[in-house]
Amino acid sequence: MTDRSVTFVIPGIWQRMREMREEVRALVADYGSGAQNGAVVAANELVENAIKYGAAVPKMPDVQLSLDLDGSELTVRVS
Repeated sequence: MTDRSVTFVIPGIWQRMREMREEVRALVADYGSGAQNGAVVAANELVENAIKYGAAVPKMPDVQLSLDLDGSELTVRVS
């Protein structure tokens, strides 16, 4: 029996995650470190889950993250 392996090179995904976390942190900078950490963790987990478990569809082949800050309410959407 022959050993087998496969390697996929997916450029930039983790670099983009780092950039996303920095942008989220900057968006909620005025709300203190607790809010920053919570927002970063929530966005990061949702995006990671979409990458790991999501399925591309023709009208949306890539993961999208939307953040809306309205007063003291932050809405995080991942599609």
